[in-house]
Amino acid sequence: MKLRHIGLLLALAAFAPPAVHAQSFDCRSARHADEYAICDNEELAALDVRMSNLYFAIINRLGGLDRARLHAEQVDWLSERRECGSNVRCLRTKYFQRIEQLERN
Repeated sequence: MKLRHIGLLLALAAFAPPAVHAQSFDCRSARHADEYAICDNEELAALDVRMSNLYFAIINRLGGLDRARLHAEQVDWLSERRECGSNVRCLRTKYFQRIEQLERN
């Protein structure tokens, strides 16, 4: 089931029309304050793309338990990001922290 979600995210990213700010998801499907903030902020959108690219580059080379662990960490991180709501400072901090974690992989 989790692989299906990843596949859906990749499909959405591949077929999404160009937007003013690039991000890893289609802003037309944004439903939460954090997603709206990312769509409305060029810096957050760029951080989202950077983090997403790192995440998928790493997860695509992993298998088994390592892949499952990284996916679970990402799900937890997305929940933490959601807690920021529309607070740009909080979102920026979350992205910098996650990018740093992913760069250590």
